[in-house]
Amino acid sequence: MIPFKEVLGQVKKTLREASPPEIQGLLAELTEAHVLSRDYCLLLSQEWDSEDVARRISLPVWQNWDLCCDAIGAVLERARNSASASCQPYTNGAGMQEMSLDPLGFLDDVSIEDFGDYPIFSPNPHDDLAEDGDLNESIESLIRILSEEDPSSGLTEPSLPEPASWEGKRPEKRERCHSASPSRGDAPSKRSRRGPAGSRVSKKTRRAKQRSGQMAPSSPKTPNGPAPLPAPQGLLQTIHHLLPLPISTAFINACEGATAIQLIPAVTYPQQVINISVPNPGPPTYVIVPQSHLPPVTHVMPQSPGTGAAVPSDFMVSTPGSSCLDGAFQASSPEQTPTSSPTRDTSSCKESPVQTPPSEPAPGKPKCAEDYTQSVKALMREIARNTDPENEMSVESLYVNVPLVQRQIRLKTGKNASKCLEKELVVLSNADSKRAMLHRGQLFEDMGQKGGWLIALLGKAGGGKTAFVQKLCLDWADGNLQQFEYIFVLDSKVLNLPHTTYSLKKLLFDLSTSPPCRSSTAIFKHVLSVPQKVLIVFDGFDDFRDPEGLLHSPATCNTKESFSVRQLFSGIFQKKLLRGCTLLILARPKGVFNQFLAKVDRIVELCCYSPENITQYISECFRDRGDKALGKLKKQCYLYSHCSNPLICRYMCFLLKHSDRLPSTLTSLFQQVLDKKIHSDTQGEDPKMAQERAHLSKLCCIAWAGVKNHSSILDHKDTAELKEFGLKCGLLTPHLTRAKDSEEQQGHRFAHPLLQSFLAALHLVQSRDVSDKALVAQMTAPQKRRRLLTDWLEATWRFALGLLFQKGRVEVTAGVGAKKAAAAMHLRGLKPGDLVPSRLMELCHCIYETADATMARHLVRNLPEDLRFCGIQLSSPDVFVLQHLLQKARDMKRSFSVDLQDTSIGLQGLRAILGLKCVQSFRASIEDTINLWEDLQKKCEGKLLQNTIRKFTISPLKATHLDHVDHLIMLVRIYRGGKISTGDLRSEPVVDNVAFDVPAVRNLQKLELSLGPSNGPVGFTKLMEVLPALQWLQHLDLEDNKIGDRGAEELAAVLSALSSLEMLNLSQNCIGDKGLEKLAPALPSLVSLHSLSLYSNFICDGGAESLAKVLPDIQSLTDLDVKDNRFTNVGAQSLSHGLKNAPRMKTVRMWNHYIPHGVLENLKQQDPRIRSL
Repeated sequence: MIPFKEVLGQVKKTLREASPPEIQGLLAELTEAHVLSRDYCLLLSQEWDSEDVARRISLPVWQNWDLCCDAIGAVLERARNSASASCQPYTNGAGMQEMSLDPLGFLDDVSIEDFGDYPIFSPNPHDDLAEDGDLNESIESLIRILSEEDPSSGLTEPSLPEPASWEGKRPEKRERCHSASPSRGDAPSKRSRRGPAGSRVSKKTRRAKQRSGQMAPSSPKTPNGPAPLPAPQGLLQTIHHLLPLPISTAFINACEGATAIQLIPAVTYPQQVINISVPNPGPPTYVIVPQSHLPPVTHVMPQSPGTGAAVPSDFMVSTPGSSCLDGAFQASSPEQTPTSSPTRDTSSCKESPVQTPPSEPAPGKPKCAEDYTQSVKALMREIARNTDPENEMSVESLYVNVPLVQRQIRLKTGKNASKCLEKELVVLSNADSKRAMLHRGQLFEDMGQKGGWLIALLGKAGGGKTAFVQKLCLDWADGNLQQFEYIFVLDSKVLNLPHTTYSLKKLLFDLSTSPPCRSSTAIFKHVLSVPQKVLIVFDGFDDFRDPEGLLHSPATCNTKESFSVRQLFSGIFQKKLLRGCTLLILARPKGVFNQFLAKVDRIVELCCYSPENITQYISECFRDRGDKALGKLKKQCYLYSHCSNPLICRYMCFLLKHSDRLPSTLTSLFQQVLDKKIHSDTQGEDPKMAQERAHLSKLCCIAWAGVKNHSSILDHKDTAELKEFGLKCGLLTPHLTRAKDSEEQQGHRFAHPLLQSFLAALHLVQSRDVSDKALVAQMTAPQKRRRLLTDWLEATWRFALGLLFQKGRVEVTAGVGAKKAAAAMHLRGLKPGDLVPSRLMELCHCIYETADATMARHLVRNLPEDLRFCGIQLSSPDVFVLQHLLQKARDMKRSFSVDLQDTSIGLQGLRAILGLKCVQSFRASIEDTINLWEDLQKKCEGKLLQNTIRKFTISPLKATHLDHVDHLIMLVRIYRGGKISTGDLRSEPVVDNVAFDVPAVRNLQKLELSLGPSNGPVGFTKLMEVLPALQWLQHLDLEDNKIGDRGAEELAAVLSALSSLEMLNLSQNCIGDKGLEKLAPALPSLVSLHSLSLYSNFICDGGAESLAKVLPDIQSLTDLDVKDNRFTNVGAQSLSHGLKNAPRMKTVRMWNHYIPHGVLENLKQQDPRIRSL
């Protein structure tokens, strides 16, 4: 069976090259052959994306290829013939044919009765004003009456250029069908009943004219166009009498004193890239404007809604100059420069976002809407002034301005990659993270005037996402975000409301945090008129249950009240509802939203607190005692590293105010905070303590159930006393819920996911219902579950181990002892060498939480010598735990090699790891390492600088970005010059030149350049600058970089310096005979070359002959691959002759399409070293 990709390519080629009538004829043939149904064709008309239209057509065509191949081939043949005869094809900017006019052309042979009550043939919404046929007749009568009164009147009906696709180019198939159909009495054909496009008349008027046997005469014409007619007396009264349409006062004022009037038929171009059956086209529209005598002005037609590409200059429409017309064109013309997405390259993206059609200028903002906006801003300011119950200060004063980092996703490749729910975030180096930083005010930059962006704001649990939104709303209330008139903040927990029906208006005004609104209908109408000025925020998306189906929503109407909240969110997310608004979604990096990251326009991540941010926060909390509190906090290095999380920083400040003793682990921190919150107002044995313990036990059980079900919300059936206890102790926080047509109700949820995980761990440790085996089974379950549950369970597992192993945390009972023994056995049974980097890092955290020196030594003893953390983002707590464990390796006389590439580790983290004596070598980003060297040189830390230079290694090196090549050039320059560049100045090295010998350059043995066809030639040219310095290189892989003949010539000039090269891969590089003619003489200089690959190039007989001449001189070559090239049997025989004098050659692969099978088989028999594959 023919592959689907080939069918898709044929269909795309047909849509790109064929003319509109030919495509319509092809669709008619497919409909007749029952390949496409009529309903399916009508649904195609509603598609905006040309790529999606091609795919929808290709699927049934692929299933019925035997029926369709001849038809598609015939259309392509006619398209080629017509293209060769025409000078310029009519195509849009995306490469697809721009189909216009005649919206129902290919269904001419289909009767209206066949469709029944299909909505496309529903009654026209303007039927209460006039029948479309009566309107045509009235306009023609008006022109005829006025022209009879005075031939010099200025009332004209100019005709627009008639596109070739309207008449005279009907598909041959349809013409044969019309000619072959038998006549039924005197009834006219279906085409004659329909009339020309743009002037169809209603069924009632048509029948009346058929009985009378005459039609209204057309307007008079002159050779140079319509003749201007003078305006008669009572012109406006005549127009109003003949045209049953309302005439506005503005039009009367505009026509007052005018000497002439133009009557222009307005052509509405269809919104589809392929024009097939536009639903409900409506009656013909006429624009009546006063005529002016300005010279003609050329206007550019609006952009294509499907692609945003401007129409070529050859298809500009020249219209008579008029101030009214100029304003109309200026109002409806979109921007000529589309805004590009920062996370994707729009030039190479297959699917472009849908653009809204040009609309009329938005009406003025009503007073009720202005009053509502002011009330919302007042509420935002009030929320910012609320007092934090733990620090007794306002939220605004405690807010620390942290930057954002723009992130990208890595699309997975391989088997079932498209079915993978999770999208992998690209882990940036420390230098790349600094370059990708944004400030809060830059979040909505580069969106353009139309808006319509989907933005994902990622942040860890407790990372301050909600506080960031509150500060963003405060900025809007203070007038900083002037691009938005409305901001609606919704808690994503409303997505979990029961499946009752809502409307978009109720979602925005009733379920958001906005104040109550009495005039919601009028305000909502204004919201719909300015969607580009609306910002919708969904906070806490990770609390959303069951995200399946969010990409398939029936919600397409802004006013209907028949959708669930989930469907409304899906409609906004898919840009079907309130199209043009900006949607900001707050989620965690590994949470539920991971599967939708490929659908958003921008991904940003909220940074953690830096040491400067921690100092600022503590100074705000303690005022005059800030230095003392900060010094006390820094003594607990582990928890100080955890203060990069705003929640942990807030808890530490809470303990600094209420306790003189600070904890050393995360478990002890939450234990002390919980004790202070529960027993802050009790002294000794209070009679209420037993009841409080019962409430706490119940809350712990609910917390564990929520962790398993991925929910933080309490059930409404829970007792009021339990909820009151949780609110009093700060374990729960209230939120408002509002069901349909009911008053607001108060719901409850856990204050924070980390706090919920700690309570869940208390339940697992203390509950008698959880056995030791069940505890271990629950903790090992994440390896078999979806990844979105791991953040919840990983924190619970850490806390549970801390509670079990740390003394005095829980009451020691027989059940607790059994659970501790089972957990210890499980940890000792793990093999660190078999764990992936993320699991290994989690194991290190769990061992640290136990505070057990025996467990720590056991882990260090079993760590692999090659520690790889590549691909995971190492935070400050991760670096501290890793440093703490590796320090114990010194007593065990163990040494390690650490891979820190793509970990975003900072310079302080690099200093901490590389200063350990047990670390013998390390790999990290070249740029970050050079920055560390510069920092150490400035601080005159010569010993540590020498150690880091000696330990650094880069082999094997794979360059996947141009930056990687630039960084390698920087490293080689340091190696050559013996000094480090600091800014624009050259500073003298702190140590002698031997220290800057950079062993990493000398030890680089394998280099792979994998830049792809687009960046490959540029990166290869840069690499040639430093390639001669890599004298010890053994493996050079340049596959698929498209270096061409010029690159082969450049490579030939430097090959003599690579005396140690053993493997050279030049596959898929577009190297032809000229390139190989220059390259072949340089190959014998590679005295150690064992393997040479020239697979899939453009080598012909001349290149094969050049290679055959030097084969005897390449003494060390044992493996040659020249498959899939273009040389014939002549070149094959030349290579065969060259092999006779190359006795060390073991394998030559030379199969291609140009060598006859018999010749190749004969050569294989003559020389068994020749192989096909």
